Amino acid sequence: MPDTNSKNSDDLLMTTNAIFARLELGAIVLESLLANKEVLLLETGKMVDATLANRLEKTITDAHI
Repeated sequence: MPDTNSKNSDDLLMTTNAIFARLELGAIVLESLLANKEVLLLETGKMVDATLANRLEKTITDAHI
């Protein structure tokens, strides 16, 4: 006669391991998204800085004409 407690325990362990694996994968995905967001914000900041610098340079140049 099969030991149903052992089978249930094994099933529960497999389910628990699958849940933790999915949680870990989700954490990796979130970490990647946050890293990409930081890079995007940094690049956007550089573009804004460059745009403002160009406008300032043009304003100074126009003022001397």
